[in-house]
Amino acid sequence: VCHLAKVNRRGSLVYYSAELWDTKRYILQKLLEKFSSYSIDRWIVSNDERKKIIIEQFSKARCIHVVPNSCFDYYSYAQLKSGQIEHINQKQITYIYQGTCDIYRRKLKEIIYGFSRVGSDVRLLLALGGAAKEQVTLELKKYMESLDYSKNIKFLDFVQYPEHFIVAKKADVGIMFYDIDASLNYRYCAPNKLYEYAMLGLPILSSQQDHLSVEIEGNNFGKCIDPKDPDQVVTGIKYFMDSHRRASMSKNARLWFLAGQSYDRHGGLLSEWLMDYKDD
Repeated sequence: VCHLAKVNRRGSLVYYSAELWDTKRYILQKLLEKFSSYSIDRWIVSNDERKKIIIEQFSKARCIHVVPNSCFDYYSYAQLKSGQIEHINQKQITYIYQGTCDIYRRKLKEIIYGFSRVGSDVRLLLALGGAAKEQVTLELKKYMESLDYSKNIKFLDFVQYPEHFIVAKKADVGIMFYDIDASLNYRYCAPNKLYEYAMLGLPILSSQQDHLSVEIEGNNFGKCIDPKDPDQVVTGIKYFMDSHRRASMSKNARLWFLAGQSYDRHGGLLSEWLMDYKDD
């Protein structure tokens, strides 16, 4: 995803880049950036790591502004709506994965395998999105059969923003895993789930990536592990089984979001940045 826009009478260009283009999927974006870089006056990217890469790739890149893939504050809305639904299971700790149905890049089988080794005190909700979700769901169910494990895992319909917050608010922990060796785009991911889960007050079980660990573990609202290591996945799941730890991390996640991570704030900063440029 990328966008070019003129923002003032001189016809100066602002470029928004949401992805890193080191795979064939982004070949058109790669060509666009290569041939347009000298004409682009200002850049918008989604985290500091991507900003560094833009500077390395395009020495002429200047005036780069970071706008995280954050979200508006739907906490009260989700709490109200989810309160009208019977809780999924009061006796079990509920974990949720909401995201694309990419088995390998999002380590979905590793997640299922981890839960198959933990026991009956936990439950996993999988809300898969993407064109191949039906095929992927069938493959994952076959994988569960091979493990002789089908209990405590439920597949949910993937609902669109912002209604998906209602389901996520009923969970206790949010999961987001990435295969950092798949591409630069995954190694330096800028996940909207980081902000969405934190906005809802969900502690986060994440893949180990430096820029995510700084936020999640640095602010004590989750744990980062290597999703390719089965033992670490199991340990990561069990880490949240302590109710006092979950309560503390839930509070910390919400406080981190409110301290300056909402899109209300970042959207305002972007508007100021663009207005200053427009008046140049």
